[in-house]
Amino acid sequence: MSALNLWENFIESIAQVLSRALTDKETEKLIVSFQAFQKRLRELSVDNLKRLESIEKQRSPFCKHGGTCSSNCVGSFIRSFAITYALKYGLGFFPSLLTGTIFKKPQLFWKLGGRDTISFALFMSTFISGYKGVLCAMRHVRGVNDPWNAFVAGMMAGLSILLDKNKTRRLMIALYMSTRSLHFIGRFLWRHYLSKFMNSSKKDGKDAIHPVRTFIRKTTGTLVMMLSSSQILNAYVCNPDTLARSYLSFLITHGGVRALQPKRARQYLNVFQSTIRDACSGPNSAKFKGVPDTNTFQQLLPDGMDPQPLLPFKDFLTQTPHEFVMCSIQHPHTPSCAYGCVTAFNGEWWRALSMYAPLNLVMTVIFNYKKILQQPKEQFVRFVFSTCRSVLFLTLYVTSAWSLPCLFRNWAGRESKWMYYVNGLIAGAMVLVEAPGRRLELGLYCLPRAVESLWNEMVQYGYVRNIPYTV
Repeated sequence: MSALNLWENFIESIAQVLSRALTDKETEKLIVSFQAFQKRLRELSVDNLKRLESIEKQRSPFCKHGGTCSSNCVGSFIRSFAITYALKYGLGFFPSLLTGTIFKKPQLFWKLGGRDTISFALFMSTFISGYKGVLCAMRHVRGVNDPWNAFVAGMMAGLSILLDKNKTRRLMIALYMSTRSLHFIGRFLWRHYLSKFMNSSKKDGKDAIHPVRTFIRKTTGTLVMMLSSSQILNAYVCNPDTLARSYLSFLITHGGVRALQPKRARQYLNVFQSTIRDACSGPNSAKFKGVPDTNTFQQLLPDGMDPQPLLPFKDFLTQTPHEFVMCSIQHPHTPSCAYGCVTAFNGEWWRALSMYAPLNLVMTVIFNYKKILQQPKEQFVRFVFSTCRSVLFLTLYVTSAWSLPCLFRNWAGRESKWMYYVNGLIAGAMVLVEAPGRRLELGLYCLPRAVESLWNEMVQYGYVRNIPYTV
């Protein structure tokens, strides 16, 4: 039934009810007025249909979205702003709820949704709607639909990053977009150029995927994750100032340093840096000289090691006797590296669970709410399995990064910087626990962090210079 017919039935029903309470003359006047109103509605409806039809004809034949281009842009802006705002707020709210922080600090209720969240949501919504708007405008102006429209629209939409006031996050987003662009360029070159030089076989009458392409698909995500982790984990303990501050805070938490020294975590991380630097200077510069009961702390330290960074933590580091200075820093509560490995696994399991559970919950509710209503049991099982899988990956990642240096130094009998590159390679390989589709995503997430750290190291050593006004 059309909207005009619904209005007619509605008006007739009202007229029938009122006719019982009115005189004949009043009824006739009222009916005449209703008929005039009904006629006007019909005229307006016809005019609106003609106007919409004319707008529809004016729309570019290349636009595949429903409605007009302006309504598509406005709708995209509203939807993306609401989703981004809710997602960022939820990612801050649910961990605070699980840890009880929200009850100790009630001001977090409105602080989490304050200026920073609004700024980020405004950037994302402007980026998405701006891209669609410029894309439609290019189609209208040029009268063709080719890749240049998307190229120009992407460049113009990229200016929206200036709406995000967080400079560190702007750099992270820009680096992530750059790595994504390289990924897409690689796929483009393969599809249009490199694949022509490789003979493809036939399988069941269809073109089979070339073995080289299959190998690249299966290994790229893992290799990117391994190489990125090698740089990140080396920088974490040897040169932490080269990492972004927010990401360094994340590593301090999940690396277990904050659990060892909740109030002086950053200062304790500096102990890693100075100790590794001094311990790598010679074969006898990594081990304690004696037992804490019979010597002062300075006498225990090997020759050439600066005691000043260690002195604020001397009572903490001498709880139990250790052979290597770095072992006393990594697992001061026990002399056993194996038990320290078990402790690291247990601690990170619960930290990772407190991060991934709310993250996956928010993502599931926002993007799969219809499936939750239709298949609640299946979605719950999928949520639990996905969460446990991600928690296991991050736990193995941290445990490998934390425990492998102990294994290496006991095997080599000394401290060496290569240990903190190799442990990153092996820790990065733990991404194999994750679903194949997520491996490259995680690798591309870590790659910008590694690139930023490597660039900052090169700046420190004078090999390159920073480019001003890049973010």
